Amino acid sequence: MHDQLTPALLMAIGAALVLSPARFNYRTSWTRLLTTGDVVVSPSASRLFTLRAVLGELRADLREVQGQVEVNVTAIAGHVRLTVPRKSAVRVNAQGALLTRVPPPSAEAGQQPHSEKEFTIHVLGVCGAVSIARV
Repeated sequence: MHDQLTPALLMAIGAALVLSPARFNYRTSWTRLLTTGDVVVSPSASRLFTLRAVLGELRADLREVQGQVEVNVTAIAGHVRLTVPRKSAVRVNAQGALLTRVPPPSAEAGQQPHSEKEFTIHVLGVCGAVSIARV
């Protein structure tokens, strides 16, 4: 019974996220449901992003974004990979992560007080993973 209930529940959550109301700004919100895909965010995009991976993988390149950026990440049995500039400050808030692998706090994140790019990442996840690559 549990072997069938868990995947069905995860699929229902993913479908609800994909079919959610139009209150989301779709230019700054990306969802991958049962697929893998890449997103390259343009410099002219807003400073608030929503990235979701449900039973899939979403790779987002945020190197071109300027200023202070806030990223809301949802990983439900999925994987979200973020690429940020090496010299940017990154803060991760993982209070909403349950059984989700989140990158440990970086020692260099606090050493960049005057960084031109600053990322605040809020993680909501169940049985997922979030990784951050500094390039």
